[in-house]
Amino acid sequence: MRRSADHLLLQEGDSLNDIQLDATMPGSGFAPSSTIASRRCSKFINVTNELVHAPVPAGDTIDLQWQGWPKSHHGAVITYLTFCGSDAGSCESINKTKLAFFAIDKVGIDDPNANATSSATAWGIWASDILFRNNATWVMRIAPTITPGYRCAVC
Repeated sequence: MRRSADHLLLQEGDSLNDIQLDATMPGSGFAPSSTIASRRCSKFINVTNELVHAPVPAGDTIDLQWQGWPKSHHGAVITYLTFCGSDAGSCESINKTKLAFFAIDKVGIDDPNANATSSATAWGIWASDILFRNNATWVMRIAPTITPGYRCAVC
């Protein structure tokens, strides 16, 4: 799945084997966690509701392909999720300024004693360094206990 915000349908027994969503979010600026916590993230990053979704069973993983993150910017990788509703079309029609996101996956510094790269200004191996080593792909696991429904992910 390639994107900074995609709609996910969690449904028992479904699989993401060959599904790929490709929709680029406008802009690549930093979105501080305070904008997510205060429910303004969607307004801040000026996204529109997408008319796409993919089935993802609880406990499964999603490969998120990042774009536009400079390798010199070492830091955490955080993925937020929100519940849109139980009905088909919930994420497509929800008021994006009313969403309440929570961090479902967050990784900061992995090894504080290692030099990330030979030209690094930040010491340590950060989640972003792992992301770059994996072709800018981050693997996120959906919690096995999450309730079924339509959700939106923001990374």
